[in-house]
Amino acid sequence: MDPSHVIEVEDSKLLRTFQRFGLVVDHALGAYIWDASGRAYLDFMAGYGVAILGHGRREIADAIKAQLDRNSICHGSLYSPARAEFLEELFSVLPSNMSSAYMANSGAEAIEAAIKVAVKATGRSLLMAAKGSYHGKTLGALSITWGEKYRKPFSQLLPKVHFVDYGDLKSLESAPFEEAAALFLEPVQGEGGVNIPSGEFMREAERRCRSSGCVLVMDEIQAGLGRTGRIWAHEHWGVRPDVMTIGKGIGGGVPMGITAMSSELSSAMRLGEQTSTFGGNPLASAAGTAVLRVLKAERLWENAEKMGSRFIQGLGRIASSRRLAESSRGLGLMDALDLRIGVSEVIPALISNGFISTYSGLRTLRFLPPITIGEEEVDRALSIIDKTLAEIEQAKRAASGERD
Repeated sequence: MDPSHVIEVEDSKLLRTFQRFGLVVDHALGAYIWDASGRAYLDFMAGYGVAILGHGRREIADAIKAQLDRNSICHGSLYSPARAEFLEELFSVLPSNMSSAYMANSGAEAIEAAIKVAVKATGRSLLMAAKGSYHGKTLGALSITWGEKYRKPFSQLLPKVHFVDYGDLKSLESAPFEEAAALFLEPVQGEGGVNIPSGEFMREAERRCRSSGCVLVMDEIQAGLGRTGRIWAHEHWGVRPDVMTIGKGIGGGVPMGITAMSSELSSAMRLGEQTSTFGGNPLASAAGTAVLRVLKAERLWENAEKMGSRFIQGLGRIASSRRLAESSRGLGLMDALDLRIGVSEVIPALISNGFISTYSGLRTLRFLPPITIGEEEVDRALSIIDKTLAEIEQAKRAASGERD
């Protein structure tokens, strides 16, 4: 299909839910995508972290094809070897206190299940989350998402939520833990700007949950699966959640979400209280098994830590040398560069230079590349980012009449 026709059809027929950048993807492999003209783009968005092992990973494709030849759907009332195989792989990397998992089709669905589990187990209805949080846009997940632009249009449908200041110990002191069913936290905030908390904050949140009976839910949807240099990002802080939500990269590009929980919580749920027609289907299960096997066999969290350190250092140099860059931060390969101008001006310029990233807010570039990248991709990314900012700076100087 002609690229211009693709754009015409999507713009006229598809509900507009995302800002569009005019790039039609023809195919993808590793850390690159190609348009119809054959031009390659270094992809540090990776579908918002979904392509955590890179695009076109052969092990995932082979697993899906093999399973498709056997069966593509197996309802939850029947048993599936593909599902059992995935669960064995999953529990080999989960914290030891996790005993059961609910299988869904997205991170937002995983959050919805976590809400229901916490409310059912505690008999409480108040939820707590953090300012700057993002947990999804289905109604329950939306209620614990901080962004007013997302919540306000649907506020009449959302339950009351208490938001703590992310990383602020004093905010925990005044939080109503005794009344709350659960505290939802991201171990590293993504949409909020790649915000990294202190271990002291995370451990105090855990302590207060333990003493009050409030369920600690750790949202690992974006930060998990090795991205930050540990298999699970909460391992950096030495805490143990009661519930974990997993998504994005777990299905290797096939929709999948997981809610893992301790036995104390799983025992509260009864038959029929949380189900999914497609949750745990054989195709997603086969893909998820392949993802986890590759992750473990190649110990990719170690590569994320090593390449992340190189990339973060490079971002720091850019922040120090470019007038349009302000500051940088990151953990593993979950990183950010704050700008002095809007991302709407920078992202199209990056794409023009063959590089794709995502963003947080109005002035922060966010980077979620495949955790399989090497030094060549890291250095090329840094070179393109630096070149792009230099070009924008030069254009602004020329427009203002300022001399070099």
